[in-house]
Amino acid sequence: MSKSYSERLHRVIPGGAHTYSRGDDQYPANAPDILVSGKGAYVSTADGRTLLDYGMGLRAVTLGYADERINRAAIRGMELGVNLTRASVLSWRRRRRWWRSPAPTW
Repeated sequence: MSKSYSERLHRVIPGGAHTYSRGDDQYPANAPDILVSGKGAYVSTADGRTLLDYGMGLRAVTLGYADERINRAAIRGMELGVNLTRASVLSWRRRRRWWRSPAPTW
C-alpha cells in the first residue's frame, strides 16, 4: 500500500517531499514511505503500523505530535485570524508572557 502512495507522491512532488529533509534519500530503505498521523512520539503509516518516530517531525521533540494544549491554542489563534496585516494583541500577549516583560500601560 505504501508503495502506491510513494509512486503517486513522486508524480506530483519532485523527490516525494516539499522539504529536502523529508525526501526519500534522507532515510534508510526500510523507513516508511508515507505517514498518516502522529500522536506524542508515535506515527502511523499508510499500511496500519504504529512506530516510534525517532526524528519527531523536523525536530518537534519537546511536545511531540498533536499535543492537546497546543492544538487548542492554535485553533483559538486561527479563530481570531492568522497572519494579520499588523501586529496583534494575541502576539503581544504571548511574547510578553514568554519574556516576562512588564505590560505597557495604555
